[in-house]
Amino acid sequence: AVNERIIRDMQDGVVVASAGGRVRQANPQARALLGVGALEGRLLTDCDPNFEEVLTTCCDSKGRLLRLGPADRLLRCRTVCGETGAAADGDVLIYLTDFEDIQRDAQQAKLAALGRLTASMAHEIRNPLAAVTQAAELLQDERRQQTQERLLRIVADNARRIEHMIRDVLALGRREHPHPETIPLQPFIADVLEERGFRRPDERALVVANIHAGLSLQFDRAHLQQIVDNLLDNACRHCSRTPGAVQVVARALMGGRVALHVRDDGPGLDERVRAHLFEPFFTTHARGTGLGLYIARELAGANDAWLESGPDAPGADFVLTGRS
Repeated sequence: AVNERIIRDMQDGVVVASAGGRVRQANPQARALLGVGALEGRLLTDCDPNFEEVLTTCCDSKGRLLRLGPADRLLRCRTVCGETGAAADGDVLIYLTDFEDIQRDAQQAKLAALGRLTASMAHEIRNPLAAVTQAAELLQDERRQQTQERLLRIVADNARRIEHMIRDVLALGRREHPHPETIPLQPFIADVLEERGFRRPDERALVVANIHAGLSLQFDRAHLQQIVDNLLDNACRHCSRTPGAVQVVARALMGGRVALHVRDDGPGLDERVRAHLFEPFFTTHARGTGLGLYIARELAGANDAWLESGPDAPGADFVLTGRS
C-alpha cells in the first residue's frame, strides 16, 4: 500500500506493462501526460503506436524523447525490466517525464544566463575592436605598402569577426518567432549545396548528399538553412578534404520524425570537447566565435526539434531530429 501511494503521488508518469505490452497498472500522472482516461488492461500500442519504440529502445539510463498519446506531449521515456525469476519477471516499468516542463524550466535558466552572455559578448567584441582601432591608427602614419596591406588584412579580418558575432546574437532574438513550414529535404539540401558551391567552389566535390525524395521537416526555412550551414562549415573544416569526405543523409524514424545527419571523415570529437560543444563562446577554431553550435541548438529547440552529436563514425556525426 505504501508503494502504491508513492507511485500515485510521483511527479513522473509510471506505467507497469506485461511482456506483451498490456498495461497492468498506471498512476494518475501517466494518464494525464498521455491524455487518456483509463490505461489498465489496454495495449500500449493501442494508446500510441510509438510505444513499440519505447518498449524496444528506451532501456538505457537516458531513455528517449518521444511524443506520445492523444495529448501529443514531448516525454522522456525510460524502461526498466523486471528481474529474472522474480514475481515481476517479464514485466516492464515505464517512466514518463514531462520534457516540456523541463524545457520551460530550462528557458527560465537561459533567460537568467542571457545577462551573462551579454557581458561575455561585450568582452569578446572589445578584443577585435581594439585590434581594428589600433591598426587604423597605424595606417595613418605608415607609408610602406607591404605593411599597409598587412594592417588592412587585420582590419578586415577583425571586422568580419565582429560581424559574425553580431549576426549570431541577432539569430538568438529570431529564435522566438519561427515560421515553420513543410520543407522537402532533398531539394532544400540541393539548393544549400549549390549556393555554397558558388561561394566555395572547392566544396562541390567535398560534400555528397543522399536524401530520399519524400522526406521533409517542419521547420522555419531560415533557421534550417543556418543550422545546416553551420554543420557543413564544421564538417568541411575538420574533414580529410577528399571527394565525398562530408555526407548529408536523412532517414525516417518512428512517430513521424526525421533525422538529418551531417557526417565527416575527420578525427572525430575528443570527449573533453564533446562535453562543451554547445556552450556559448566555446571554440577550437582560431577564428571562430564559439556561438555557431550554441545558436544552432537554440534554433532547433525553437522549431520543436533537437540537435545532438552522435557517436563518431569515425568522424563527427551531428544529428538534427524533428517532425516531418
